[in-house]
Amino acid sequence: MKLIALGSNLPHATYGDPINVVTEALKRLPQHGVVVREQSPWYASKPVPISDQPDYINGVALVEYGGDPGGLLAALHAVEASLGRARS
Repeated sequence: MKLIALGSNLPHATYGDPINVVTEALKRLPQHGVVVREQSPWYASKPVPISDQPDYINGVALVEYGGDPGGLLAALHAVEASLGRARS
């Protein structure tokens, strides 16, 4: 079992508010071999450092993944990319 952190502060064209974005991300994890066993409540938090950005929605999930840590990170990045996150 592993814990992963999730967060978002920007709306999505399809899913709307950030809470819907992180909820959708959790739903997509099984497509990448990641089984969600439990999740925390969602919490709103201010950006750090303080800025004019919107509040973040954050939470954690207890997941099962049979591969190595690099494979889990790749799965998480794939979910992010499928929701439109472009890493620079």
